[in-house]
Amino acid sequence: MSTGSSRPRFQTVILVALGAAAVAVGIFGVPLGTVLLVGVWLLCPLLMMGMHGGHAHTSGSERSGRGDPAAREP
Repeated sequence: MSTGSSRPRFQTVILVALGAAAVAVGIFGVPLGTVLLVGVWLLCPLLMMGMHGGHAHTSGSERSGRGDPAAREP
């Protein structure tokens, strides 16, 4: 199993998020349900960016096939 270069960074982000959640619940007394709800709200956009691969969206003329074929990326 090969590991990508972003794997250690992803693990660090997860550990920081879990630490922040533990501090919010333990020290500040934030209800666990609230922490989980905020976590889901923050996770959604990150997963969307991951699914789209960070690529920019194309314009309408390129999607419909009316754009210049030489200008389009393969």
